[in-house]
Amino acid sequence: MTTTRSRQALMSASALVLITGAVACGSSGNDALPPTSSWQQGQTQQQTQKAPVLSAGQTLSIKTTPIQLATPIPAGSADVTLVSVTEAKTLPSKTGVTTKIAPDEEFAVLTFKVKNTGEDKFDTYVLDQARWTGEDGYAVNAGNAVFTDHEPGTAVPYPAFHNQVNPMPGEFVLGTSVLVIPATQPGTLHFTDRNGNPLFDVATKGK
Repeated sequence: MTTTRSRQALMSASALVLITGAVACGSSGNDALPPTSSWQQGQTQQQTQKAPVLSAGQTLSIKTTPIQLATPIPAGSADVTLVSVTEAKTLPSKTGVTTKIAPDEEFAVLTFKVKNTGEDKFDTYVLDQARWTGEDGYAVNAGNAVFTDHEPGTAVPYPAFHNQVNPMPGEFVLGTSVLVIPATQPGTLHFTDRNGNPLFDVATKGK
C-alpha cells in the first residue's frame, strides 16, 4: 500500500514538473518570437531615414554599402558635388539632330563631380538612375535616357557614369546623368546605393 502511494505521488510530481515546464516555455513572451532580421531592420531604417537635399554648387559626403553580385561591389565613400542641374524638353547633338521627348515628360540633366574618399574604387553607377516622386505622391523610376552625345559647354558636357571608369582612392570623375522624369509637376529625385539606402535628394521644378 505504501509502495502504491509512493508511486502515485512520484507520478503526480513528475506530471507537475512537465506541466510547469510547458507553461514556462509557452509564456516566455519575446523568447518565443523570432528575432528581427537584419533585412527587416534595414527596411525599417530605409523607411525612416530622410536623405539630405543636394542643390547646385553644393558638395555632400556619401557612403555606399557593399553588395554581393557576380562581381562584388565594395563599400565606398565619396564627396559628391552637384555641378549643375537643368530641365529641358529637347537636347541638341553634335550631328545637329535634336533629341525630343514626350509632351508630359522632360529631361533632368545633372552634372556631378565625384571624388573618391574611400579605400577602394567607388561605384558611380548609383548616380545614373534615381526614383522620382511628385508633389502629389506620384512615383516613377527615372531611368537614364539613351543619349550618348556629350561635349564641354553644351547641355550634356560629360558622358554618363556607366561609360566612365570608377575612380580609385583620391581620384575624381565628372559625369552627366540624363534622366527622364514627368514634366507635369515639381518633384524630387531620390538617389540611393544598390541596396536602396538613401544617399541624397535633388529637387525638380517641372514645366
